[in-house]
Amino acid sequence: MLDTINRYQHGIISIPVILACKQKGFFDLLRRQENITLEQIVKDLGGNRGHLQVALRMMESLNWLSRNEAGEYSLTDKAEIYQQIPEDILDLYHLPIDSYLLGEQHSGFLKSWIEHSRQRWNVEEPMIADFLDGILVGLILLALQKHNLFVEEAQKSLFEGLSPSVREELSELFVSKGWAHQQEGRLCLTEIGRFIVKRTLIMGTTASYIPMLSRMPDILFGDCQDVFRRDALGGESHVDRTLNVVASGFQHHKYFTDVEEIILSIFNQLPYEEQPNYVVDMGCGDGTLLRRVYETIRTKSARGKVLDRYPVSMIGVDYNEAALQVTAKTLADIPHLVLKGDIGDPEQMVKDLMLHGINDPENILHIRSFLDHDRPFIPPQNLEKTKTRSQLSYQGVYVDPSGESIPPHVMIQSLVEHLERWSSVVTKHGLVILEVHCLEADVVNKFLDKSENLHFDAYHAFSMQHLVEADVFLMSAAEVGLFPKLNLSKGYPKLFPFTRISLNCFENRPYTIRHPHLSDIPALVDLETKCKQASRGTREFVT
Repeated sequence: MLDTINRYQHGIISIPVILACKQKGFFDLLRRQENITLEQIVKDLGGNRGHLQVALRMMESLNWLSRNEAGEYSLTDKAEIYQQIPEDILDLYHLPIDSYLLGEQHSGFLKSWIEHSRQRWNVEEPMIADFLDGILVGLILLALQKHNLFVEEAQKSLFEGLSPSVREELSELFVSKGWAHQQEGRLCLTEIGRFIVKRTLIMGTTASYIPMLSRMPDILFGDCQDVFRRDALGGESHVDRTLNVVASGFQHHKYFTDVEEIILSIFNQLPYEEQPNYVVDMGCGDGTLLRRVYETIRTKSARGKVLDRYPVSMIGVDYNEAALQVTAKTLADIPHLVLKGDIGDPEQMVKDLMLHGINDPENILHIRSFLDHDRPFIPPQNLEKTKTRSQLSYQGVYVDPSGESIPPHVMIQSLVEHLERWSSVVTKHGLVILEVHCLEADVVNKFLDKSENLHFDAYHAFSMQHLVEADVFLMSAAEVGLFPKLNLSKGYPKLFPFTRISLNCFENRPYTIRHPHLSDIPALVDLETKCKQASRGTREFVT
């Protein structure tokens, strides 16, 4: 059933993209011109190049588009299903579902939509029917979750506290999906229904971007900067940040167990004097990770038995003042400090820590979770290395605030320089990074139902977040001498041949590794020649 949840989220993101492209004449253009470049699409449709490239990547992942070696796009037969997608489906983004659940809307408010869902939207492709369900059913599930209306009580029917008309419509929907059935005269969740309900909040992060998705025509073809403009108080208009934080926390929690393993490996080592005195979480959010780290140290580690003699302080660093206030409350009863800081300037963070009396930064353990991809883009400073890197084939798609593309080699050089800044402050205790990654389009297509990446990669790129593949991230770290302790490294998911989330404890080493350049060829040929000579000499000696 996780397949179904993935499809619902795929639909929440992909349907508005497909409809915006249809309304602008994208599909008509590609039907007239079989092979066409991104540049020609931008010229003919007047689109925002970076955001359009995200849309093309998404449709390539769906196998609706193929791309040849010249970078030209053409429609596949699978794309013809776009004509069956109802254009009014996005009206659901603006329907007051909360007030509907509270009985404040007229009877039959969702009846026609639920009937469309029961009839599988009259589309021929089951996957697209599930995509469309995501917009209706996904939003209903999240609203029910928000108002705590999934609680099952003895001798009471599901939705019993709702008005008769709402209860009738939702009961019809849940029974049609196989999520509820009559049992002893009461409507109860089935096992499948309980599975879905328990995991409803997984969809919250995706749904939090509905304000952005509802303006997809502007993102792809209009004033994209207006979509992301903040209000007078600095508030975001493109995302429901509260829902985003709650839903992200729900999903990230499961990875913190493996973080505990790293923490224990550090705080069980003796002598105590060689252990960290501080744990600094850059991008601390609400302080939950720091709280968990401290409790792990206190209750499970050797250090926890001697905290009276060897105290350890939790330090929350964040650019957002509201986050720091929440972190301070989360850590109120344990040794802590909160500090404003920027992930792009670790040296300044260390200087600020020293102003707060932390004069031994070598005793810091640095950690962070799901932050590096969301850092502000800093253009690379080393132009020569940036140019050399353009010879490498990177697959990520990146967008700047104007809607223009950021070339992937430029983004990766920026990442390398970002990690280089961090390598200067990483101590002997290491740098623990939990990070999420994009996947290449063909991998996404192969594991469409098993991976979140179709929707995940798209909405991150549209919102100007910079996902890179797991191997690219590791190689970028290696270029600046940061290497993972392999016995502590984890990749997720554990049962599939791809990595969309990684956990590593990086340490500084006195060497670096990088990709070879064309200018390296003479040296590599010379090295190979010497190796062959040495090999022949060894054989002669053995003889």
